[in-house]
Amino acid sequence: MKYIKIIIGLIVLSSLFFTNANATEYFRLYRGVRPMGMGGAFTAVADDENALYYNPAGLAQNKSFHMGLVNPIAGLSKNTYDMMNSDFDSFDDPAKLEEFMRDFVGKYQHAQVGLFPYIGFTTDTVGIMMSGFLNAQVGAAVRNLADPYLDARVFLDYGAYVGAGFDVTEDDSFKIGVAAKFITRKSVIRQFYAFELADDSFEDKLENEYMQEGDGVSGDIGFIYSMGDTFKLNLAAVAQNVPEMDMGEAEDIKTVVNTGIALITDLSFAKFTLAADFRDVAFNAGEDDDIGKRLHLGAEFRFNYFLAVRGGFNQGYWTAGATVDIWIIRIDAATYGEEVGAYAGQKEDRRYMAHVTIGW
Repeated sequence: MKYIKIIIGLIVLSSLFFTNANATEYFRLYRGVRPMGMGGAFTAVADDENALYYNPAGLAQNKSFHMGLVNPIAGLSKNTYDMMNSDFDSFDDPAKLEEFMRDFVGKYQHAQVGLFPYIGFTTDTVGIMMSGFLNAQVGAAVRNLADPYLDARVFLDYGAYVGAGFDVTEDDSFKIGVAAKFITRKSVIRQFYAFELADDSFEDKLENEYMQEGDGVSGDIGFIYSMGDTFKLNLAAVAQNVPEMDMGEAEDIKTVVNTGIALITDLSFAKFTLAADFRDVAFNAGEDDDIGKRLHLGAEFRFNYFLAVRGGFNQGYWTAGATVDIWIIRIDAATYGEEVGAYAGQKEDRRYMAHVTIGW
């Protein structure tokens, strides 16, 4: 099946090993390229299709009609890119594979591929959007130099979102939004030794033994409060995955509450935005209580023509991004650092993302 091939490919990309048993990244259903270029600070910005996944209240401030028919997204860590450029090709030899794994101890790896087609429209007071999605992502760590094994976390999520944002005041100062989602999740969370990965029956075992599956229905609710004119200040909050999504045998999707603030002004040549987020204010998404891993800062210049540039800090690591938008083709690119250690500043995983959208 196609999804099996996707997951196997991602696992192969993720031959990585990390030395801190308590270290992990925060897995999310969706990471937008534009938001990640801004350090992940988007809760109070939420003014494009990413609003459906970050804060549905922002759907009320989208343009009148918008759609993305074909919009593949892909992400890769620097470590994974380096591994892919190695000349190793003996994945069916357990002894050679084990030696290859030792070369990547301490090098966290990440890969992501997805599709997020959407269609939406906005009236004077209401913005509505519908989106399908398919997102495969993996993170893994090779542990134990003497007897290495692959500690893998693989997720394949697909389903549908629908959301609406409402202007509830005459001066457009207060917006609320709701979204509903149906998700099917297939996950593999397991430790693999070289002899298991090299086994001829690995693909069959992956599908029939290792993979867990489940479905869930949940929702998001958020608001954005705006004040000011020349310099507009947005205050925002969103509760996502309410109630917590019980995904059956697959890993559950926890409820998170995010807050944000943004300062937005129109200059003569560009729209300038400063933003900050504190994600997971209830410390529910991860097993740690580190504040730095939940902080996100960003800035953006959206020029009056077809170009935007942005930068920021995600969990303390620098980010950068850009958009080129020409007629019906938009290309977004970003780089960011993700914390894969137990606290901010411990272990950076440098990543790169790209998103191509054909639509308007």
